Amino acid sequence: MKFTYPVYVPSIDRHINFRELPNKFYIVILKFLANEDNTNLEKYLNKIIDNLNDDIKSCDLNKIDKFCILISLRITCIGPDVTLEMTCAETDQKYKGSIDLYNILKMVSQLHTTKERVCNVCKGIKAYLSTPTSLHYGKITSPISTIVDVIHRLEIGDKTYNLSTLTIDEKNKILGTLPGKNFKTILKYADNTQKNFKDLVVFKDKSPHIENSNVTEYKIGLYDNSMYEMIKLCYNSHIANYYTTIFTLCDTMNFTADYVENITPAESSLFIQQKRVEIENKKQQQQQQTGPTVGTSPSHGNF
Repeated sequence: MKFTYPVYVPSIDRHINFRELPNKFYIVILKFLANEDNTNLEKYLNKIIDNLNDDIKSCDLNKIDKFCILISLRITCIGPDVTLEMTCAETDQKYKGSIDLYNILKMVSQLHTTKERVCNVCKGIKAYLSTPTSLHYGKITSPISTIVDVIHRLEIGDKTYNLSTLTIDEKNKILGTLPGKNFKTILKYADNTQKNFKDLVVFKDKSPHIENSNVTEYKIGLYDNSMYEMIKLCYNSHIANYYTTIFTLCDTMNFTADYVENITPAESSLFIQQKRVEIENKKQQQQQQTGPTVGTSPSHGNF
């Protein structure tokens, strides 16, 4: 039996038990990020959601659900804080920023989601509208091109077609073949779902190198790639540094490769941290036992 922890899923208003994100999954995420492969990264993130729980499938979840689940996984299995390396636009000086993922998760989880609505596209054809499902929209040619993501099912006569697993391009092609498209109702529904995000600020940036500098607010929305970019930001790390961590755990600490692959990134960091403390303590003990070198004065530390 593996350890699980509860993750809140807004659309069903209940908690689902998830297993931890292991290193073997995280390293694949880092590879997709390094290759800037957004299409396959989204597919892999959906597979992770499916693999780490036994109760729900990613194809039945909306965009907000997936965002909350992936942020929860990041908090629990990697850490709750994201440190950013910022550059002042006017002075080019570096400074650090931070994002509190607990706060973001709380804000998004409490958003009011619009209920499903049925839209009569034309005679004999109905569209079932709900919160968007896709995390990544690719290159957005116009805002209207992504709004079709609210269409989850099409009912044509006595047959129902599930569109939730299709891409935006595929949905647009299908709609393009339908006569008498009723976009007014679809646009209104999309506008109502987006209203919940108008004041959702996930990060504020203010340069410490400029007196009375302006505050830049970063928001996320439903019909662009902002939620997806936030997820990428949360999971991103230098892949070379991560391989160094894996090597250290196996070579220096004598953990087996199988064990390292199946623990979380947070556990890996904890082991490395404890090893550093152990090495530092041994170093200090050796210095105390040997004392100062002959001909030198005792060290008073670095002040």
